[in-house]
Amino acid sequence: MDLKHLRLIRAVAERGGLTAAGRELYLSQPALSQQLANIEADLGVQLFHRIGKRMVPTAAGKLAVEMGEGLLAGMQHLEERLRQNARGVSCELRLGIQCYTALHWLPSVMAGFHRAHRHVELKIISDATHEPERALLEGRIDVGVLNGQVRDPRLVIKKLFDDELVVICAASHRFAKRQCVTPEDLIGEQVFVYSTPRDHAGSLDSLLSPVRGRLGRLTEIQWTDPIIAFASEGMGVGIVPNWVVSTTALRKKIRYTRFMPEGLRRTWSAATLATASVPEPAAHFVQALVNATQRMHKSSRRR
Repeated sequence: MDLKHLRLIRAVAERGGLTAAGRELYLSQPALSQQLANIEADLGVQLFHRIGKRMVPTAAGKLAVEMGEGLLAGMQHLEERLRQNARGVSCELRLGIQCYTALHWLPSVMAGFHRAHRHVELKIISDATHEPERALLEGRIDVGVLNGQVRDPRLVIKKLFDDELVVICAASHRFAKRQCVTPEDLIGEQVFVYSTPRDHAGSLDSLLSPVRGRLGRLTEIQWTDPIIAFASEGMGVGIVPNWVVSTTALRKKIRYTRFMPEGLRRTWSAATLATASVPEPAAHFVQALVNATQRMHKSSRRR
């Protein structure tokens, strides 16, 4: 059976006859009679008693109507949700955030977007954290927020901003007054970094690889706040984005210096699929990211 059969059975049961049901379904009486006979033959069960010109459901017919009602209602709801999604009404927008450090600035963007688009539910897909590009291509997310160079023609990339990874430490640490720190300077140090799978590691991992075995210890942590706390207490040094330590309160607790003389910079971007089927809310959210990050970095430059 399929939904067409369920609609036919429901129409015959509600109208009590083939002629009236045929008008509802835009079928002639003979065509409807033949379809009903084929359904009963395929199922091996009689669905209606023929009493004169009236069609009365059998026990099996009543079961088909009752159980089919839920299936038909569910399909109708699904169709309506899909149409609403296409119009940008009452839909879910799935996000993949490559680095949890983005959560220091992303919530304000999400909050502003929600106020302007209350019909859109924003949902962060946690298992796409380390592979937002793949998640986009597999259809698991609608928008990816990335912090590395991406050159895939199947994706549309919008640059958001550049940031720089810096070395943070306690005010009493030997790095506190340094102009910059190199990988060799980290030998013997306890180093805290943001955790990244080896197959997705970038420039930072490449720089640390030659000295990895000579570090006091390299500890990878998924959250930035513990890295800042450990560094401020003198337990070691951390490597974090420069905007994380841009507040006055943090500058009083810790010191930071460049990693490498030329600095270690990253490019943040937003990505969507390069297809015409990208949900309209996804384009609106990407533009909200662009606008918000531009304002954020203009403000930081003024400070």
